[in-house]
Amino acid sequence: MNPLRKLALVLAALIFLSAFPYAAFASGINVGGVTVAEAPSEKASTEVSPAAAPKSEPKYAEYLKSTSEIAFAEGGSVAEKAASLCKDKKSDKQKALAIYNYIAANFTYDTGFADAVRAGRITVYTPDTASILSNKKGVCYDFSALFAAMCRSQGIPAKLCKGYSTRVGGYHAWNAVYLAEDDAWYTLDLTFPCYLGTGKAKSFSKAAVDSSKYTATSAA
Repeated sequence: MNPLRKLALVLAALIFLSAFPYAAFASGINVGGVTVAEAPSEKASTEVSPAAAPKSEPKYAEYLKSTSEIAFAEGGSVAEKAASLCKDKKSDKQKALAIYNYIAANFTYDTGFADAVRAGRITVYTPDTASILSNKKGVCYDFSALFAAMCRSQGIPAKLCKGYSTRVGGYHAWNAVYLAEDDAWYTLDLTFPCYLGTGKAKSFSKAAVDSSKYTATSAA
């Protein structure tokens, strides 16, 4: 080939490549059995893919968990009973009332256990929600733990509150339950219907009590 023609071709190739730097790779060319990956576009090379949005936890997720005090498990007796009570209920308010009324109408206050606590014969105690459900008796701590566990198993945020009330002498336990349809917390105290034997509440508003009469020192 004429040296001048050869030089002209080389110069033309260099000019082309400087103008189109990715042209040689634009089609993912196969070279000797090795595929050269397609070069990214300028736009793609400067953009960063957005990170996947983290899954948001349900509102008040900490009050939906099973704990040592508020124990329940999928397929366990506590969760199964709650599911049975709530199967035809449409709202959280209806479900919470069904659970409340089940405990209020079927459980009795364990005066013997309460006397042992007051006498100092029992100083350390953690409720066993499955046993409470089976035995259908307990004290304020037991009723509150069971109610919270059954509500939580149904996806309803519920607290086990401990502290003092102007309605009760001494240390006490009760519940607070969150109803999404009202975006509000309500105070419930199952000790009274279980102790007095007054049975079911006709409505959720009848079950709820005046929160101003309760002062919690802890809420789990």
